[in-house]
Amino acid sequence: MANSGNLLISGATMLLPDATKQGDLRITNGIIAEIGDAGSLDNHDDEMFVDGTGLHLLPGIIDPQVHFRDPGQPEKEDLGSGSIAAASGGVTSFLDMPNNVPSITTLEGMQGKLASSRQNASPIMDFSSAQQKTM
Repeated sequence: MANSGNLLISGATMLLPDATKQGDLRITNGIIAEIGDAGSLDNHDDEMFVDGTGLHLLPGIIDPQVHFRDPGQPEKEDLGSGSIAAASGGVTSFLDMPNNVPSITTLEGMQGKLASSRQNASPIMDFSSAQQKTM
């Protein structure tokens, strides 16, 4: 039976730091463990197999500047809808800016935003804050 943290993707077009090539990628316990030429990695009994032929494999995208309007203007975009949209587009991490109404400039404001995010957003986020005074 396949472990949910173990995966082999075989034959995908991989975007690597120095090249784009056809290859295999093994994930073990949720971590990239091995990259090889297409067809070079054998499928283990404890891993899920994905035929990557015709598919592209890219690293997760980090969006360093998003403007979710939670709190204050959730009708424009809230943490839930924004984080789900980001994840569906390949974003694995994002940094939400503090220019909300009201601006997140206090510890209490940040704690409130964090509490809201735990209930409403995907777990791929981080936040920026602005300070009114030097701490």
